[in-house]
Amino acid sequence: MEVENTNGTTSQSTTDLSSLKKSISLTGVQISMRQCSAFQIKLAPYLLNKPYSPNIIKADENSLDKRIVLLKDTMTKELEGLPEDLKNWIQQEKDNGVEVITHNLEVDYKSYSLEQILTEFLPADVEKTLKVENINDIKILKLTEKQLNHKDFIGKVVLEKSPLTKTVLLQTSFQDTTDVIGQFFFTTKYELLCGEPKTDIEISEGNCKFKVDLLKVPYESSFQAERERLLTIKGKDDLICDVLGDPFYSVRAAKTNQVTILANSNSDENINECFVTNIKLNEVESLVHLNNQDIYTFLQSNLAVSHGEDQPKHISHIYISRLLQDCSFLKLFVGLFTKINNKHYENEDNLPTIHFYLYLSNQEFTDSMKNVISAKLNQIFNESFINKEIKGIVQPHDFETIFFVEDDLAASRKLLHCTVKLSKAIAYCPEALIDQLPKPAVVEAAVAVVPEKTEAKQSKGKKTPTPRKPKSEVVHKTPKQAADLDAEVNAEDDGPRRSSRKKMKSKQYEESDYLLVNSQRESSK
Repeated sequence: MEVENTNGTTSQSTTDLSSLKKSISLTGVQISMRQCSAFQIKLAPYLLNKPYSPNIIKADENSLDKRIVLLKDTMTKELEGLPEDLKNWIQQEKDNGVEVITHNLEVDYKSYSLEQILTEFLPADVEKTLKVENINDIKILKLTEKQLNHKDFIGKVVLEKSPLTKTVLLQTSFQDTTDVIGQFFFTTKYELLCGEPKTDIEISEGNCKFKVDLLKVPYESSFQAERERLLTIKGKDDLICDVLGDPFYSVRAAKTNQVTILANSNSDENINECFVTNIKLNEVESLVHLNNQDIYTFLQSNLAVSHGEDQPKHISHIYISRLLQDCSFLKLFVGLFTKINNKHYENEDNLPTIHFYLYLSNQEFTDSMKNVISAKLNQIFNESFINKEIKGIVQPHDFETIFFVEDDLAASRKLLHCTVKLSKAIAYCPEALIDQLPKPAVVEAAVAVVPEKTEAKQSKGKKTPTPRKPKSEVVHKTPKQAADLDAEVNAEDDGPRRSSRKKMKSKQYEESDYLLVNSQRESSK
């Protein structure tokens, strides 16, 4: 079979599907219309049998009687491969106008299936199987590295061959080196490839409904099973801290288990907006307390206080929803509690449990995963300690569970969900590695300048007015927590009368919570 592009180009991935025409040279038998039934029966095993063309076609548009029986694309004009009795029969039928001919069949993309188009027009070294996620009338493509070079072509073909699909998106996962927090994680984004630019969707998951714009906040339906498993983290006294803001998990956990969630959008306005919409939609305003802070301020301020008025609660679980690039981000928890004055956590049993996701290569994936991951953590921590006598603060028995998570993009690695119970050796390590992690230089409009003590003296007791925080950025806290923080900041006005302990405690909060407290004052007015 000879195949060539009729447009004369050699490009395999042009996005102009109208130019995707092929001329296929086939051997055929020209017959009259009344002979069709006999030839179709006798030559059945040797017919073309391809989805892009019927086996019997008109000889030409103007012919009313002539038909062409198309034979296999491996058949030659000498009918090699055809049994002798059939060859003799065709020879005899020549007296009735039968003729063996060569027919050039014109085929366009509409005659091919999706897989056939990709097989025919993509380079040989590019995988032809696609990984696709369907959400309503939107298809989300998860392409390999080589497929990405032909993303526009693949997207257009998928749209053309999927009648019920209106929009095709591309899912990408990358390391955002420009983001202080994002550099530690794989960041998932969606890109509009083709179709209608309508990416607002409404979906149901469990007993919850969600509204989301996929170009602003990615939603992975393939991760739904993992969220179902995470719902087993429940208990009337549980207080779950969602440090990186997963609206789908936080809202579901609150509504399904009736647990209190401290959620943080990490100063991401898209995540914050998604939270606000779906908290209201699912009527969990009393259970999901939304913050819009950088992760360091969020953790330190919420771990330092108790939550709830009648029955004070402390954080029992810390959930990290994004996938870690490596273990570096977990330095955050080493020595973190030495910077937090909360006696509740001095009892090791009260320290929170950390939930995080980590990739391991197939070579690292063994039956002794607790030993492997604890060794990886200790290696990173030990390299960061100035005091080299501090070693091995993570023990295999610190890990409560390790689950394998299905990930269709991880062919050469395994995605694991790890649950580790913080020990005193980690939480109260004398050398706090949080100080080595990059902090946000400025938290946009949410940061207010803290008045220095010298300026306060010069003003003779006059308070510097605090800039009013935009309504959309007001941090939501429980009344008890706000009152506690107010008391700490107000203690700064006591001057010489306050004790040295109050002085130290106020200093701990004055930078991280100055705006938080004043935002509460402004919002209450």
